[in-house]
Amino acid sequence: MDPTLVEKLARLRGVGDAYHDYRGDLRYFSLKTKIAILRAMGCGVDDPAALAADLREAEIARFKGVLPPIASARGPHAAIDLNISARDFGASLVWTVNLEDGSRCEGVISTAACPEIWRGEVDGSWITRRQLKAW
Repeated sequence: MDPTLVEKLARLRGVGDAYHDYRGDLRYFSLKTKIAILRAMGCGVDDPAALAADLREAEIARFKGVLPPIASARGPHAAIDLNISARDFGASLVWTVNLEDGSRCEGVISTAACPEIWRGEVDGSWITRRQLKAW
């Protein structure tokens, strides 16, 4: 098994590199732990062909929705990455951000007005990745 591919798949599947334990100490995930987590998620990490297929699927999945299942941002100039398909380019995006203090920011912006950070073809569809920096 290729450790580089395992690390990449772990990242794409949301498995981080480290966490803070109950005492606040930073602990790092070993490759062995990441492999066990990926196995528990149903990934075929023991078969090179299955690993490659899972990796391709995870790479494509991150472009399929406008937003990831969970999006968080930190800081006064934080941004959220959006995947905009050719069909949705120029559409109005109605957004709401719930802040930690309980307040909300809301707005409407054209997807074309969001700064572009990447564009390309993914699984036969044209995608532009843009950033929502509205609050």
